[in-house]
Amino acid sequence: MDLNFDKDTELIAFNQWKTYDFLLEGIPTLQMNDMIMVRLKKKAKELFNIGAFYLFVPEQKLIDFPKEYKFGTPARLPDVTCIAKFYYKDKALVVAWYQDDFTFNTEPEFLEKIKAIPWEEVSGESDWG
Repeated sequence: MDLNFDKDTELIAFNQWKTYDFLLEGIPTLQMNDMIMVRLKKKAKELFNIGAFYLFVPEQKLIDFPKEYKFGTPARLPDVTCIAKFYYKDKALVVAWYQDDFTFNTEPEFLEKIKAIPWEEVSGESDWG
């Protein structure tokens, strides 16, 4: 698949999983979603052994709940969590985002978002360097 990245940018690894694969009961909340996004950075370090991390913060959709929910404000993230490792020149960066389907998003507007990352500023030391 040709992603038409800059010649200095290379996709090395790609993982995805259901965003709420751990949720056995109840409904997600804004507070839970914030924790999920914080933990995602830790998971990136565990998966790829690099600290440079960039998250496309998703829009959370409020869930219409008939009464007050005692655990927080009901809201959900997109269904699938995606995390990818890129090499940029002699640096590395883990990029994370949320989407609705299990697939690598090749929509032009998404690829433009990837290209628009300030690579020089946010990439870190490469793990093979």
